[in-house]
Amino acid sequence: MLRAARVLRQLGSDQLSITQSTALSMIEKYEPITISELASLEQVARPTASAVVSRLEELGYVVRLGDPDDGRICRLKITRSGRAHLKVARSRRTDWLVAQLANHTEEELASLHTAIAVLDDIRAGFGSTGGGSSVDARPGARP
Repeated sequence: MLRAARVLRQLGSDQLSITQSTALSMIEKYEPITISELASLEQVARPTASAVVSRLEELGYVVRLGDPDDGRICRLKITRSGRAHLKVARSRRTDWLVAQLANHTEEELASLHTAIAVLDDIRAGFGSTGGGSSVDARPGARP
């Protein structure tokens, strides 16, 4: 399972590292996001997140915008090029996964479907009183 996840991440981009690709996805999901918020989400030091953002900015995938409420803060937004890059990367991963699933029987696919449902139930329990972690991964969320 972990090997497949690694392959899927590597298929995403020949231009970006896994860290850069993940950061770009987080910026897309949570924009406009600060570098500090991104660092918190990615569980890395702020200077590390800043270096990743600088590379994404060099490639034209993100832009830094001033915060209208606080001039000391810059917020990150994904560009059209960044969105296009993610679309291509996601398409590559989907194509690979479809090809892998085509090699399995109906019974194996039904088992996989059941396992996915169980994992979705576990994921849904995170942050609720029913178990799992109570950590909210959204930027600015309080424990």
